[in-house]
Amino acid sequence: MSAAKRVDRHRHSVPEGGLSLPSPFVSDLGAPCDYILDEGLEDAANAALDLGQPLLLTGEPGTGKTQFAHFLAWHLGLEAPLEFHTKSTSTASDLFYSYDTVRRFHAAHTGKTGVDERDYVRFNALGRAMLRSLPPSDIAHICPPSDANALAGPVRSVVLIDEIDKASRDFPNDLLNELSTMSFQIPELGKTVVADRALRPIVVVTSNQERPLPDAFLRRCVFYCIEAPTEERMVEILARRFGQGSAQPPALMTSAAAFYSAAQRGGHRPPSVAELIGWFYLLLQGGADLQSRVSQADLSCIAALAKTPPARKYLGELLKSV
Repeated sequence: MSAAKRVDRHRHSVPEGGLSLPSPFVSDLGAPCDYILDEGLEDAANAALDLGQPLLLTGEPGTGKTQFAHFLAWHLGLEAPLEFHTKSTSTASDLFYSYDTVRRFHAAHTGKTGVDERDYVRFNALGRAMLRSLPPSDIAHICPPSDANALAGPVRSVVLIDEIDKASRDFPNDLLNELSTMSFQIPELGKTVVADRALRPIVVVTSNQERPLPDAFLRRCVFYCIEAPTEERMVEILARRFGQGSAQPPALMTSAAAFYSAAQRGGHRPPSVAELIGWFYLLLQGGADLQSRVSQADLSCIAALAKTPPARKYLGELLKSV
């Protein structure tokens, strides 16, 4: 693999003056070039790329697992990830395609003629990524002509399987062969899709560790746990996210570091990256001197951090001491 197609935490391209904020603000969807990559995650990502295996990311909610897939796609010059958000009812086949049995039954019941089975198939994240690795001429007999996106290849894609631990234990077990061979079957069409080896999808899997994953699945993944950011890293994240264009005084960064450090030593769950970013965004929107708002324990936006009444009281007292 060429050096240009590897992960490098030192290669970023951030516009001068920082990044513009979306409106309305969504705290966990920053620009991909905003992402700060640590050395361990860089090594794990490169190992997954070299081995052609899924990258399994764990860690507390808000530590950047989902955002990493967007960073990886941007970093490698690929389109935004194809996402599959796992639910408790998800099955392995849902990751590849779904078949509209109700509409197909209705067509058969009404005696509709000229039925094209392809019209009842909808391809989902990993199935679509495999199809997009192939030339349109190779999959025209599988995809309906109206599905221009699936026929847009051949290109390589990043696939995000988000919160896999929400599904049943059978879900990851049922993916073992498909992930190894990068292929899947469509019984309704009597077809098998096999991704092009050179353009096989890059798979990022996230887990909040709500339940253990099967050993057989873990053996087929490169694993990395994203730790909660340190005080220094949190300041770096805030500086990159909001940029110098937000005219933040250095004192704000000092306050942020002190707050985060104190929260970790306290009796309450420390805020996640997304929560702390949201809080600073609300402070910025107030238009007043940021240091004053922090030191005056501005509670108008404390709900972004405090998720329980005791936490609200604790954080309010903490802010007064910053």
